[in-house]
Amino acid sequence: MDKEIVMKKLNYRVFGIFILLIGVFLFAINLKNDLDRFNKNYNHLIETSYKIKYNTISHLQEIKNSIIFLHYNNDNIVLKIKENKKLIRELKYLFNYSHTFDLINKFKLQYKEFEDLTYDFMRKNAEVKNSLSNLNRNLNISNNFDFEYSLRLIDIISKFMLINGSFDINKNISDEQYLFFKSYKANESKYALMFTHIDLLYKSIPKLKIILKKLQNAKIYETNEKIFTMLEKESNILRREIKLKFYIILFAYIFSMILILYYISKSIKDNKNILKLKTENEKKLFYDSLTGLLNRTSYSLVSRKKNRTLILIDIIDFNKVNSLVGYEGGDFLLKDIAKILDSKFDKVYRVGVDHFAILFEDKSLDDLVRLSKNLLLELDNNKFVYRSIEVPVSVNIGISNIRSYLKNAEIAISNSKKSFNRVSIYKKEMSEKEETLKNFNMLTQVKQAIDEDKIRPFFQGIIDLKTKKIVKYEALVRLIDEKENIISPFFFLDITKKSKLYPEITKIVIKKSIEFIENKNKCVSINLSYQDINDNNTLEFIYKTLYEKKDIASFITFEILESDEIDNYAHLYTFIEKIKSYGCKLAIDDFGSGYSNFTQLFNLKPDIVKIDGSLIKDINTNNNSKNIVESIINLSKKSNIQTVAEFVDNKEVEETIIKLGANLAQGFYYTKPEDLL
Repeated sequence: MDKEIVMKKLNYRVFGIFILLIGVFLFAINLKNDLDRFNKNYNHLIETSYKIKYNTISHLQEIKNSIIFLHYNNDNIVLKIKENKKLIRELKYLFNYSHTFDLINKFKLQYKEFEDLTYDFMRKNAEVKNSLSNLNRNLNISNNFDFEYSLRLIDIISKFMLINGSFDINKNISDEQYLFFKSYKANESKYALMFTHIDLLYKSIPKLKIILKKLQNAKIYETNEKIFTMLEKESNILRREIKLKFYIILFAYIFSMILILYYISKSIKDNKNILKLKTENEKKLFYDSLTGLLNRTSYSLVSRKKNRTLILIDIIDFNKVNSLVGYEGGDFLLKDIAKILDSKFDKVYRVGVDHFAILFEDKSLDDLVRLSKNLLLELDNNKFVYRSIEVPVSVNIGISNIRSYLKNAEIAISNSKKSFNRVSIYKKEMSEKEETLKNFNMLTQVKQAIDEDKIRPFFQGIIDLKTKKIVKYEALVRLIDEKENIISPFFFLDITKKSKLYPEITKIVIKKSIEFIENKNKCVSINLSYQDINDNNTLEFIYKTLYEKKDIASFITFEILESDEIDNYAHLYTFIEKIKSYGCKLAIDDFGSGYSNFTQLFNLKPDIVKIDGSLIKDINTNNNSKNIVESIINLSKKSNIQTVAEFVDNKEVEETIIKLGANLAQGFYYTKPEDLL
């Protein structure tokens, strides 16, 4: 996990928390609105309901007052009715108080009945009061009546007054009294008028009391109380909902704070892990796992600079050491020698199984010869003991100040073995004389093969590791000799690079590969060296061919070797840009072979990285190779680069590269190179 991915994840997490906090904020605003709305609605309902209750009770009291007092203004009763009707109209339906409003609607209907009864009562009460008033007035002129009548009239008026004010529905004057006034001188108009009022009172007062009883027992009082009960019940439900929302907000806020603290802590931890992983990856990539010295990858990064001098130390007959003390003993010896070298020099590179290299910038050849001889003497005198067995160790030392340093130092060591001179300085003539005749014969054979059309590309399938099907081919040049033997490019390609024949071989491979694409409709990878790219004639041929074959250019992948030969990356970048403009793809071949530069990998922006077979062939048994391949695949994935594992030759290797995440594979386990044209 690199820093960019961690930061991206952290950004997503921060964004998520930010959204959560916005949600909490909006939820809090919603809660405040709910609380304000609840308080407003509740206060309005409870206040209005209490006013209605008070007015209704006052209303009934006014009715009672109107019975008790003979002269009473009914305007107060009418005013109470109007006030209640106004308050009832102000009660607008609220969704959260549905049951309360069911009762309010019921109350409205009941109050309409109550209002009608009140008006009936007021009309009947007016009649009663009118008759009582008339009786009282006539009583004041009682001299118009005889004595007995006057006495009985006073008595009955008093009884009517008491009966009317008693609120007892069963009280009334006696039938005897009623009949007395009914029959008393009925033929005289003044007695008939008095009886009219007595008759009205006798009949109306019970009716008035019945109306009063109905008003007293009206259901509006019970409904009004139910409204209060239901209002509190529904209000409590709303209070609980608001309380629940509050706890949700509180929980979300606390959760957000915990998340913030957690991710801050996690990001700190992730950064520490990144630094640790970066250190571990650098160690895997640039340091030898056995000795702890810098490895060949590290060497490749510094060996391209000019004006360097290299000392290469080769352990003589190291394979015999392994035979004597086993591989563990051999490893012990390598670590011992590495300690000695590491204590003497700032930077020591393990560049092979039994090869150690030291680069110098400011040492003369004479100084390095003296230093090498002293080192020989020290190593010869040092006793290497493994499990009580003294292991004899001798080394040869090659010195080179001519690029390529490592290759030339190896030639110097090879020469020292022949001359028995254990310290040898590389000179150009060391390799030239021996190779001249052999090279001349091979060039003659190559020229003949070109003339006879016996330079041919063989095509090896490249497998998609998910589908296990061939998705493309690599064109591998072969030479067919006079006896129809198939000659590997290992024996002729490097030699022809120094002649005029090499560009011709490149052109033949490109032509025949295009012919294969047109016939088979399959993608093909074509190998190019930096020499091809640096040759104007070859470049013109490539560009012209791509222009003429635009329709199939996207089927072509050019594979280049990212080696120490490249000295002009600007020229290489121009070539890459040009071929990609036609739709071609770029692959880096033999990546991880020793000269691989991860910095340049990203600068070249390839579509494909082909992992060198030297790392793949024993990946299931060699942890060092496995770690390097895993690093290459991980870095490639992060850059959207496909990976091809070369030299896959068994099931175990295939399973390992699949686990590591490679995309494609190539090797004898799947197909061998074939002449498919």
